[in-house]
Amino acid sequence: MVHEADYCPYYFNNTELQYYKERTYIPFMSDLISGADYVSPGQSSIYYRGYIMYSDLDYSWSLSGYPMDPNLPAVMTVGQNNSYAQVTFNSAGLYVIRLEVSYNNQVFTYSEKQIYVFDD
Repeated sequence: MVHEADYCPYYFNNTELQYYKERTYIPFMSDLISGADYVSPGQSSIYYRGYIMYSDLDYSWSLSGYPMDPNLPAVMTVGQNNSYAQVTFNSAGLYVIRLEVSYNNQVFTYSEKQIYVFDD
């Protein structure tokens, strides 16, 4: 509840003030990654976190895939503060980029995005 500084209805036994910490809002997790869904072999694409960065949370990117040519794996570079990931797709196939959000070394949510790589 937002209220005036001199008014607070949260008293315990009418004498002790009860304090509540504001909760961190994390939006719907399926929209955490923005970037291209379809790319061509040899093309690079940048994937961004789709929401505000909270300083008390940790973010990490990972990439898995099923390249048509396993000798040409995709290459991922992660940006400053894990704010984005740049991926170069060297072979056609299906890839999944994953963003994990953790607090105190415990992953509490993640988002995944499928990327389709095919010749035009």
